Amino acid sequence: MRPMVIMIGIFALCYLITPVIAQDSEKSQEFVSDENFKYTEWKLSDITLVVISIKPNAFKFVVAYSNPPKTVQEFHEAAQGCILTINGGYWDDDYKPTDLCISNGKLIKGINKANGHYGLFAVTKNNRVILRDLHEKSLAEGELNTFQQAIKSGPHVIRNRKPIFNKSSKTIHQRSIIGRDNQGRIIIVQTRTGRATYDRMAELLSRPELGIVNAFNLDGGPSTGFYLTYKDRVIQKMSWPISSVIQVFPENP
Repeated sequence: MRPMVIMIGIFALCYLITPVIAQDSEKSQEFVSDENFKYTEWKLSDITLVVISIKPNAFKFVVAYSNPPKTVQEFHEAAQGCILTINGGYWDDDYKPTDLCISNGKLIKGINKANGHYGLFAVTKNNRVILRDLHEKSLAEGELNTFQQAIKSGPHVIRNRKPIFNKSSKTIHQRSIIGRDNQGRIIIVQTRTGRATYDRMAELLSRPELGIVNAFNLDGGPSTGFYLTYKDRVIQKMSWPISSVIQVFPENP
């Protein structure tokens, strides 16, 4: 009887503890929230995710490029009026982009057709923000000339509302992701603490409450970083020196 009593006691204790563990394993907190801009942190058991939601027609998006490279903080502090700076796309050992990069109307790097990444972030010359899956819809002839800003990157983690699992890649890194939700908002996700595989990010970002339609990777690892100065908030995650960033400015500062 004594072992049975002990087992019952253990099961009862587990029953009491489990709800507490479940609650502590995932928490979210909004640090900035208005109708146009929201900054939320999800605290999971092993990572903290930053989720930033931006109404695109309320802001101006810019791709900034620098060689020699800068940290996200250096990019941010050099851009008067900027409210958010995040790391951009991939670059080589000479700090040159490995795929499409257009900064303030200047073509830094053309389309790399050998690259299997299909994520396009672009801003047209009339300030229309584009986030497109080039696997689904390729660029039309001459369309590149209509872009004032652009970055091509990947791979995708969400495509047409469904997670894209990459079973061949088990690498765990810090992650930076940009996407669009079903309300047309630009969604930026970064691992503020911890690391994750592509599959883990795909699983997390496919949650219905996020409503993400398409999302793809930006440069991750030590490049992952952001600098936010919105209203009375200053929040940052430092990056090592990088060659390109995406920056957000008020449409009417």
